[in-house]
Amino acid sequence: MSLRTDLAAAISAHAVKPKAWKVYAWAYSPDNLSAPAVVVRQGKTTKNTRNPRLYRDTEFMVGLMVPGLDPEKVEDDLDVGSETLLDILEAIDFPGLVWSEGNRVKFDDKFHGYDVTVTITNTKE
Repeated sequence: MSLRTDLAAAISAHAVKPKAWKVYAWAYSPDNLSAPAVVVRQGKTTKNTRNPRLYRDTEFMVGLMVPGLDPEKVEDDLDVGSETLLDILEAIDFPGLVWSEGNRVKFDDKFHGYDVTVTITNTKE
């Protein structure tokens, strides 16, 4: 397994995650979306500034996509969904995980969502 798949599994297994949410450990790009989806994508890896010989900082984007055409419902779903996603990220038992910011986004120019930047400090293998 990898940090990306481990993070996706931890999000998926968390008790606060709504049952309807599907969690993907890859850059999922659906044609249609019938239920909210969480997508975990790996970004950059950098040297840890405090101990670069032992640790790396790996950045991930954890995105929440919501279905719908009604703008008011989509916004309401994102208000609740983004708070739930942040609660999950703060509560999961994942050593070295820190989220730094969340941004309103549009995935593939068709699905509204929220992208959270997460950094995980991990040991070199």
